[in-house]
Amino acid sequence: MIDLYGLGDLLDGGKKQNETPEEIVTSIENNFVDEFPNPRFVPYIQLHEFEALIFVDLRQIKVAFPDEQIDDVINSLNSNAGKTEPEEINDGNDTSSLNRIIAAIQSYENSKSSSGPQIVHAIELPKLRERCAHFNRWVTILEQLRSV
Repeated sequence: MIDLYGLGDLLDGGKKQNETPEEIVTSIENNFVDEFPNPRFVPYIQLHEFEALIFVDLRQIKVAFPDEQIDDVINSLNSNAGKTEPEEINDGNDTSSLNRIIAAIQSYENSKSSSGPQIVHAIELPKLRERCAHFNRWVTILEQLRSV
């Protein structure tokens, strides 16, 4: 799992005009598969970054930040994202899912490697799959590996 946002400059030369972020990640994943042809290797590029998964159910932030006045934070993040699907929250400097969360919970920045996975774990896989189509496709492929 690699964040698309983290690839930044690596993409500029190979990005096609009007290519959507999902087309970009699919292309990168296909290039990985071509380069490393093994049915057990299933690359995954997260649209746009890991924290997008947290936007599936922001109420689960309470798991990692029980002492924060989290209801206000959740309401702010929900209204901030509007009806945008989690994987479509863009990768701008101020509008990326990570930066939106850090703006609302400053302590997230220093704890993201532990609190991020903790929050996503609390959301649970069925909900993540339901709201994140690209993520769901990856998990489906992984499930099919049982028969390989």
